Amino acid sequence: MNDWIRGCLVVGLSVGCIGGLVACQTPGQSEEAVADEPAAMTAEESVAEEKTIEEETAEGETAEEAVAEESAPSGSVQRWSREGLLENRRMEEFTATANPDFANPGTTDWREAEVPAALRDETFPAPGGALVALQQAVDIDAQLGMDLRELTARAYIDGDEAGGALLLWGFKDDSLAGKDIMVMLEADGDAWRVASMQERFHCVRGTDGELCM
Repeated sequence: MNDWIRGCLVVGLSVGCIGGLVACQTPGQSEEAVADEPAAMTAEESVAEEKTIEEETAEGETAEEAVAEESAPSGSVQRWSREGLLENRRMEEFTATANPDFANPGTTDWREAEVPAALRDETFPAPGGALVALQQAVDIDAQLGMDLRELTARAYIDGDEAGGALLLWGFKDDSLAGKDIMVMLEADGDAWRVASMQERFHCVRGTDGELCM
């Protein structure tokens, strides 16, 4: 090891115990140049900086918790639940950005709908199978990409209860923005059977009872 490096380490260790770090002179470097270098951070200054960083995060949370909260989805809906099944972010975004001079967005209440005949006597090994059958029964495939821009399918299971929903968005219609279809499933042995079906509509110009204006 170079003599000047060894000397620097020895001096630094011996002085560091009393709260200071020593700037070492390299060969060919003047004492004035060493004196002009920024002083190393003392132990007290380091502690103060760490405290400042902690204070800049939200009160009572660590930096890791602050990052996690920033990336978490808004709202209190648990996505793997019935409430999460029915959450429609498209309508929330549309309502927030709609021009009040041309639109008065609103969503109708849920109303009972007739379960398609193809689903009434069928059982499905998983809720997803019921959604596929529902999609075919209401002929969504023929609409998608033509009169309908987007389809979202969701399902959940909670013990003996399960459900599924088809969220349709982006209709070529000046009054209808979207439609949600929900099916509730009941256990039938190791399979699932459609127990009921409901629907609601997302309206561009507002609602008129169970319909869009």
